[in-house]
Amino acid sequence: MRIWRTVLMLFGITVLTIAGLSVQAQAQTFDEYLAQFPASYQDELLELHEQHPNWVFVAVDTGLDWYDSVIAEADGERSLVPLNSSNILKSKAAGDYTPETDYYIRKDASWVAASQIVVDFYMDPRSFLNEQYIFQFELLSYDEDLHSQNGVEEILNGTFMYQTSVSYLDADGNTIETDKTYSDLIMEAAAESGVSPYYLASKIRQEIGNTKSGSVTGSYSGYEGYYNFYNIGANSDTNPIANALEWASTGSTYLRPWTMPELSIIGGASWIGQSFINVGQNSGYLQRFNVMPNDSRYLYKHQYMTNIAGAASEALTTYNAYNEMGNLDDKKVFYIPVYDDMPSEDSTVTLTDVTNKTAVINTEGVNVRSGPGISYNSTGIKLAKGTEVKIVSGNRTDVSYDLSYIYYPYWYEISFVYDGEREYGYVYADLLDIKSSISLATGDTDKLSYKLTPNNGELPFFESSNRNIVSVDSYGTVTATGASGSAEISIFSAGGGFDRLKVLIEESNDDPSNDLFTDVTTSAWYYDAVKYVADNKLMTGVGNDKFSPTSSMTRAMFVTVLGRMYEQDGGNISNYSSSRFNDVEGGSWYCNYVEWAAENGIVNGYGDSLFGTNDSITREQMCAIIVRYCDFANVDLDKVEDEVTFADALDIAAWAQADVTACQQAGLIEGNDNSFKPKGTATRAEVATILMRFDKM
Repeated sequence: MRIWRTVLMLFGITVLTIAGLSVQAQAQTFDEYLAQFPASYQDELLELHEQHPNWVFVAVDTGLDWYDSVIAEADGERSLVPLNSSNILKSKAAGDYTPETDYYIRKDASWVAASQIVVDFYMDPRSFLNEQYIFQFELLSYDEDLHSQNGVEEILNGTFMYQTSVSYLDADGNTIETDKTYSDLIMEAAAESGVSPYYLASKIRQEIGNTKSGSVTGSYSGYEGYYNFYNIGANSDTNPIANALEWASTGSTYLRPWTMPELSIIGGASWIGQSFINVGQNSGYLQRFNVMPNDSRYLYKHQYMTNIAGAASEALTTYNAYNEMGNLDDKKVFYIPVYDDMPSEDSTVTLTDVTNKTAVINTEGVNVRSGPGISYNSTGIKLAKGTEVKIVSGNRTDVSYDLSYIYYPYWYEISFVYDGEREYGYVYADLLDIKSSISLATGDTDKLSYKLTPNNGELPFFESSNRNIVSVDSYGTVTATGASGSAEISIFSAGGGFDRLKVLIEESNDDPSNDLFTDVTTSAWYYDAVKYVADNKLMTGVGNDKFSPTSSMTRAMFVTVLGRMYEQDGGNISNYSSSRFNDVEGGSWYCNYVEWAAENGIVNGYGDSLFGTNDSITREQMCAIIVRYCDFANVDLDKVEDEVTFADALDIAAWAQADVTACQQAGLIEGNDNSFKPKGTATRAEVATILMRFDKM
């Protein structure tokens, strides 16, 4: 059992409490507060103290290793970024990205998995120790002396809720008028739940936007007359609004069902208070990153939002409201986490396998700027496509959280010859194609060397642009996984350093006995399975004599394989020529298989007539589809193994738990270190192995 801890001690007594600071702690001087923080926090906190002497800062020791925490939060499901973010911020890991089609797998409508480096940025409290964004650490308990209805209205300003009486649609489509404003309801919710009304207003604005989203219109198809202002229960899915309204329309706790805005706003606040604020997750940051749960089973889990920037965004909304009201200088309490082995706040990193790196401008008319960000002035020079430049260094933009970071996070300082003179400036990283390279033969590995300054023993973050060609581990060991081609390896330091290097793969003839696929060696653990599915025409290659064993299996691919298996047993699927799903193209290689599976209850869509054609199939989805196929085809899944309780069994969706157990007992699936990873995706090699076991039953 983990407990709350703080390094803020006075006379040997721990003074951190859920409700606020004890009398002893309030009596401490700022210098005594400041001394509890690492040195890398202190300059920014000192500046904030000079601006706002009444603010109180509490150092909260998480007891967690920094690097381990970032990796845990960047698991592909817990932290998401908008699809239109910079590609540098989007994860390219298996299950998050399909390199064959350059497709980022949607985890929640238009949201995709965040890369490790963007998690590092948003998770580091030091990135936000400024006047605007520190409010993500503010204590979120209700204080009637501090919080006012005028303040709530300031937060709602610019939305449909500002100074507006509540009206809504009932289940029959009738408009119901009330005499209460939205701010009335939020203040009432705060008093009943014990949660800051400013936080509730910011949360509502963050979740539903300035205009009415589908979760609060009362007219969403299938859920007419229901409301969910906090999007509770939305989860990360392709249809989060339907999920939220399903939650709002069922159950009897927290004033549910929510058939009017009042019930949703007040009942939802009680849920937030009981689920988060009043049990320790009493700041926006700790709801985004649950790094100090009372129960270790919920470490990095039970998090309110998956939007990686959610806490920062809500903090800015709160700051703007305080600023408008003129009470920024009033007493406020901030709980600021501290981690073990935190990296340097400012560091550079360089891949040293190649010196004097060069690159080529890949877009016409690239603007050279005086600093690393679009807010910096242009030098007046525009570089033509194909211009060769020298790399001086790579840097994270030095602007704080705003659109400049979301869309243009990393920049190169470059030098080049222009009108006969050597010039210097900055260019956004993705506008350059790296020329400097090293070569490997298929199957070879190499350890990249790098220089990190200052180096306090921290590990940088590595990423490959195409893991099907070159993979890279957390220590910089690259492996030539493809037969030929090239990929860029990126390295990032937690303090903002950045560099890239191209790896070229030359074909190897080390395995002349393999006449199957060029990327499947006879010594691979999955060779027999791949050969079986290929020989039995259950799975084919991806082109160019490759099987792509480590890439993810899409939902369309998996359903097609089951359909082929059914056809080989005498089934007929030729009658299914059109599809009910908007994202299943008529006449495509998978269309008839998807429609056959849907018609016979083997697969379900996501809602809004979407199937999720190119989404990687998750392990729990795969089990559910296998069991449904067995029910359809009258195939018995014999229990040949004892039932296993996986360590992450709580992560398995309720609808999939029985199916996962059935597949496990049938010997089709196994865990890894007693974990099943239900939301993880299966590689083509893993699917081939399962299909071989299934087909031989």
